[in-house]
Amino acid sequence: MVGWWKLVPEILLWPAAIALAAGFAWLLYQLVEKWETVITFTKKNVLYAGAGLLIIVLFWLMYLWIDFPAIPEPSEQAKNKIDAIKTVAQILGGVILIYGVYLTLRRIRAIEKQVQISEDGQVTDRFTKAIEQLGRDQMEVRLGGIYALERIAHDSDKDYWTIMEVLTAYVRERAPWQEDEQDASQPEKIEPPTDIQAVLTVLGRRRKQFRQRDNFSIVDT
Repeated sequence: MVGWWKLVPEILLWPAAIALAAGFAWLLYQLVEKWETVITFTKKNVLYAGAGLLIIVLFWLMYLWIDFPAIPEPSEQAKNKIDAIKTVAQILGGVILIYGVYLTLRRIRAIEKQVQISEDGQVTDRFTKAIEQLGRDQMEVRLGGIYALERIAHDSDKDYWTIMEVLTAYVRERAPWQEDEQDASQPEKIEPPTDIQAVLTVLGRRRKQFRQRDNFSIVDT
């Protein structure tokens, strides 16, 4: 009868395989995380390299150590040893596959983030140029800036109310209400300047309603 202690290698085979797979996945994760940085011989990098080497050595020692003593036939021992190695390889392959999917999803999110950053940069450039146009002396240039801001407001939701604030501030600064200049001889209806009328038109056809917490005011204009 085979002693129970001789069955220990067989009993520990699958936990050891799972532990090796987990260790390999962890090492791969650490290497990928550090891939974009400059590789230096720090203690942490040496530790990662040592962990990888240890995993390889343990895997090989397990292969040499486990001879399945409970199976008397050499042919059966060899067959089971090969089956065990195949199983471990499948476990490692599955872990690597799952981790590969995870990395792919991370790359996709990173690409989406980069695209968003690029789009935000383009919107910022357009916004800056439009604001510069508002300060020009030529009427047609200011009109171009006003309608450029309207287009940006429709393209970028997060900049919508900021642009509305800019346009209302433009009206307040360019067409302030002056009560001392008003008298009965002036007609009730006064045609605003072209650029002011353009701003009022843009504000009038806005696609969002003013909310109570939005501090927009064109009083005293």
